[in-house]
Parts: sequence; C-alpha cells; structure tokens
Amino acid sequence: MKIRLIKTVLTIWIIGAFAITVTESHACCHPYPPTADLVAVPTTVPVDVNTVLDGSGSTKAFGWIEKWEWDFTNDSVYDYNETTISCPDGNCDGKTSHAYSAADTYTVVLRVTDDCELTDTYDTCTVTVTEPALKILDSSGDIAAVFDDVGNLFLIGGTLTAGPAPSAGSNDELRVQDSSSNDVAIIDADTGNMYIYGTLYENQGTLSPGAGNNGLIIRDSSENDVAYINDSGDLYLKGSLYEL
Repeated sequence: MKIRLIKTVLTIWIIGAFAITVTESHACCHPYPPTADLVAVPTTVPVDVNTVLDGSGSTKAFGWIEKWEWDFTNDSVYDYNETTISCPDGNCDGKTSHAYSAADTYTVVLRVTDDCELTDTYDTCTVTVTEPALKILDSSGDIAAVFDDVGNLFLIGGTLTAGPAPSAGSNDELRVQDSSSNDVAIIDADTGNMYIYGTLYENQGTLSPGAGNNGLIIRDSSENDVAYINDSGDLYLKGSLYEL
C-alpha cells in the first residue's frame, strides 16, 4: 500500500559569516487512484465530423493527473494519449477530438494516470455516428454543414440566425428560394453560418411537407422525409440542430 507522506529535508549552507537554511518538502505516494470522467460533445455526429471527447473533468484527491488515454472504439487499444507536458493536438487540456469514418454506435474509453502512477478503473461514453444526407463543403473541400439521415443539422463552426430575410453572397453553397425567387434560407460555406427567414422547428416526430410549398426536402436512404425548408423559410428537423 502506498501512503502519502510529507518528508522534510533541512539543509544549512554556511557562506562566510552567514548561515542560509533551505527547507525542502517532498510528497511521497498515496493509495488513492484518480477518477476518470469522460463526456462526448456532441454525442451524435455524422461521418467525418469531429466530436470532442472531454476528459478534463477527471479528478484526484491528492496530487495531479499526469496522463489521459483514449480508446476510440473500445477495442483495448489506446488510440491517442496526452500528458501534462506532451500533447500531439497542441492542447494539454485533457480533451481531444475524433471523427469516425463509418456510421455506427461507438463506446469510447478514457483511462487516466496520476503523478503516483496510479490508474483509474476507466470511464466510458457513447458516440452515435450517422450517415450524411446532404453535405455543404467550403472552398477548401472541408465540411461546413451537414444534414444527416435522421434529421439532425450540424453547423461546423457556425450558428443559425432566424429572420430577417437572408441575403445570399458568393460563399453561399446552399441557397433556398421561394416561388417568387426570394431567398428564404442560405448557408455560408466559409463560416458555417445559416440564415433562415422563418422559424426553426426541432424534434418533429412526423414531417409532412406540403406539396409544391417547399424549397428543400432532405430524405434518408429509404426516401423518408427527415428535414425540409418550406416556402416561408421555416426549417423543420426530425432531429436537432447542433452548432459545433
């Protein structure tokens, strides 16, 4: 069993007529392992879009956490790790991001180790990865926005603004117009921002877009309606809006 003790060393230096006393304290180890805490933000993402795997809430009664390790697919292989002084992603903050290449439900495992080399019994979280139904790309080919096949909308780095009437520019890769050719919804691909003239409606159990009154309808692989923008600029989602 490891016990945390404080050992004090008293050193006296004599220089000429003066005596200098230096007291040093050293912490020995203890039997209390750290507690891992893992959260995915968001818990649902489409293929090729990052989710943040946040282990910064991990705690320890004494000392500090030295190392975080992530297993992205619960296969007992730790795919990424960082320490308090070494972090490949450039931020030693107990967080990392990961994008999955296939739709599925994944269990992510976090293991943390403290300054006494004690390891927690792990923490897990679940990430649901969906198929994209419509992707909006920026000028570099990176994803700016995604409608997925279960009716979620993801704005990558952007936000949604409802009203007044949007004004399309050269960067707008998605542009929805009403029957009079007025813009009612746009997505700026360079910023990920979306503007709609109407109202956002989320978590709609059943979607019933009216015939001939819709500028955009998103369907899943089975041709079920999962999202649409109507002639008034209202955005209906079977799922939720995520501003990442």
